[in-house]
Amino acid sequence: MITAPSIQTEAAASVATTPPPVRYYRPELDALRFLAFLGTFAFHCMDFVPTDRVHDVWSWRIGTIGAFGVPVFFLLSAFLITELLLREASNTGRVHVSAFYVRRILRIWPLYFAVFAGLVVLNKVLPGVSTDDPRA
Repeated sequence: MITAPSIQTEAAASVATTPPPVRYYRPELDALRFLAFLGTFAFHCMDFVPTDRVHDVWSWRIGTIGAFGVPVFFLLSAFLITELLLREASNTGRVHVSAFYVRRILRIWPLYFAVFAGLVVLNKVLPGVSTDDPRA
């Protein structure tokens, strides 16, 4: 006769023997992300800080090289997404596209809506931060 404590013990044993999923993380790509961000930031700063091409040669070069920051982000994203999908295919034998998109949505949308809500609040606190014309 099986008692309730033994069922719980068997369930706990099966959970304990299941290995946790291996998280895919490449720390060396953080340096590339940081450099891409820095370049993009420098490129956009050139709009607000006047940079003389003759007198500020290094500022000008760093700022113009920063235009390559966004393509580097896209390249990294393509590499990481491809790597994740290939790992899923090798582990499970197929790629669950719907599960992939659900994971992406659950990862991206909370931050997106938090930033959006923060900008709405910021516009209420500091009027004129955003435009009143939605077409602009």
